[in-house]
Amino acid sequence: MLFHITVVQLLTFNHFFSIVVEGSALLMKRESIDPLALAYPILITILTRVIAWAQYRWFTKHQKKKSRDHQDRLEASMTNALEGIIDIQTNNLQLFHLREFDEISRKRFVATVISIIFFY
Repeated sequence: MLFHITVVQLLTFNHFFSIVVEGSALLMKRESIDPLALAYPILITILTRVIAWAQYRWFTKHQKKKSRDHQDRLEASMTNALEGIIDIQTNNLQLFHLREFDEISRKRFVATVISIIFFY
């Protein structure tokens, strides 16, 4: 019962009186109370928080930084690859268009020569 009372409930007289009564009962039985039973939850809480802080400080924070670096490098390499693909496609299209232009020019030249020969 002693540990189920919150701070807000302590402000009322009835609960304060209950704590005094329960506290005095515990004080009378203090020889039978194991101090480790009271210290264990506190020590476990402190230890858990220290471990969580250490994990964040040395592992999670470092892992996030590495992950961010890897992500930046991946984005840069993908950007370069896409730019390269665009350049290759542009060059391929240029060759195609140059061939088409040569073909059209050749046909027009032939048509012009034929028209000069036969129509003049």
